[in-house]
Amino acid sequence: MNRFNFLLLAGLFLGLAMTGCSKNDDNTSPGPEPVGNAKYVLAVTTTAGGATTYLLTADNLSKGTASTTGNGTETDDYGYVVQNNTLFGQVYGFSNQGPLTAFNLNNQGHIVQGTTLNMMTTHAMATVNNDDILFANIPRDINSPTATFTVVNAVNPQIKSTGSVNLTTVANNGELAYFTHLVQIGNKIYAPFMSVKGTTDNTFGSNYLDNSWVAVFSYPSMVLEKVFKDNRTSYIGSYSGQNGLNKIDNGEVYAFSTAVTGSTKHSAGLKINTNSQEFDQSYFFDIETASGGHKYARSTYVGGTRFLAEMYTEAGASTGTVKLAILDVASKTVTWVANSPIYTPSLFSTPTYVESDKNTVNIPIKDASGQVAIYQVNGSNATITKGLVVNGAADVYAINKLTY
Repeated sequence: MNRFNFLLLAGLFLGLAMTGCSKNDDNTSPGPEPVGNAKYVLAVTTTAGGATTYLLTADNLSKGTASTTGNGTETDDYGYVVQNNTLFGQVYGFSNQGPLTAFNLNNQGHIVQGTTLNMMTTHAMATVNNDDILFANIPRDINSPTATFTVVNAVNPQIKSTGSVNLTTVANNGELAYFTHLVQIGNKIYAPFMSVKGTTDNTFGSNYLDNSWVAVFSYPSMVLEKVFKDNRTSYIGSYSGQNGLNKIDNGEVYAFSTAVTGSTKHSAGLKINTNSQEFDQSYFFDIETASGGHKYARSTYVGGTRFLAEMYTEAGASTGTVKLAILDVASKTVTWVANSPIYTPSLFSTPTYVESDKNTVNIPIKDASGQVAIYQVNGSNATITKGLVVNGAADVYAINKLTY
């Protein structure tokens, strides 16, 4: 399974935590597991030289060591996604420019750089079908409320189409919609969002912390078709978290909320009826109660009805350190991962890679000493094993796998 892992440096701080599309040519799901010779590709920042980013390859994530010293391909990129056996890395441009560069493995398994496209800075993204990537540039200013969508062809890297939507129209409550995730569901794009004031003195403040919303867009035209809402928990996902809404193997769609400080609701999971495009009122997974008072932070879909979740360590907290748990949306249970490290999560999204067994999840964790390693979590028995140690790493931004 190729998962996309995207760290979005969308600001220097952590927040609370359409018009139609003009088409030049022309659903988000992971592509097939790589077949043939394959290598893992890690995007690693270093402690030397001011957090330079390198792309490193590895044959095995379950043991051994890797090092950035004298190794890797240096990049300026911070966001990464795989589509069509190509790794795309994007610069986070504070001037609103975010060039996108393609990388592949040559027949010796070495990283080679390909096409670079001029793009706007990206704050949310999705792989679509087997050949497209959808990017969204999302403003945080109520006075400039237009979000821009860009569709890129990943087979022959080029911009296929662009579009836009007024985020005050999406929110429809006097505030601004800020998308936390983009996901392909059938032939639609589902975009859960948080409602924010978008003012100079209170960018991420909101009067609506007790509501969940999902916007539905057509694809590839990216016309806003519907917004549906629930009031049993808070908003879905997290600021630039790129998670929180997933379609599972049996076709059902689930969404998760932290219920951040200021919300009166419990952290919970909801189910979405994709036929009616509404939240299923017969389903409610009270994660906070099932976990003994802990709130959900982020998650990765593993397989079956299981998710690997980062849960806040302190009961009732919606910030701080996390530990790992397995969420089962069928049984509505929270099973703590035995001997899970307690650690500070990445600032925005958490990169993971789920193996083709739909049970093993690779996740980078920095321990209390500052050492970064790739851990393997077994989703069926909720255990964890320390694997590849990445020497010289300050953080791992992405884990993917490419064939050659």
